[in-house]
Amino acid sequence: MRFALQQMKYANNHPEDFVSPGMAFYLGFGYFCASLLIAVGCILKMCSQSTFLDTLTSFVSFVGIALLPNFVNLALPMGNVLKAPTPNLVVKNKRRYIQR
Repeated sequence: MRFALQQMKYANNHPEDFVSPGMAFYLGFGYFCASLLIAVGCILKMCSQSTFLDTLTSFVSFVGIALLPNFVNLALPMGNVLKAPTPNLVVKNKRRYIQR
């Protein structure tokens, strides 16, 4: 969730760095909402379990769901554009000053 919040904040504070800052913000918002729904679903599912073993199996399955993007990244072949190293993000402004 932290990544999504940072992306939304950066897209909001630095719109000149994006071709479509609105789309960058909404992608971060969608990622945040999906993460929040998965976490709430995990909590509700675990609270409805009656035995320790059922709770443990639910926890293991939800950890697998949370780590699914890592498995997809590992399955990509070497040389894929998604695996290419990226330069470090340079933050030019710490805050956005609104002039009135």
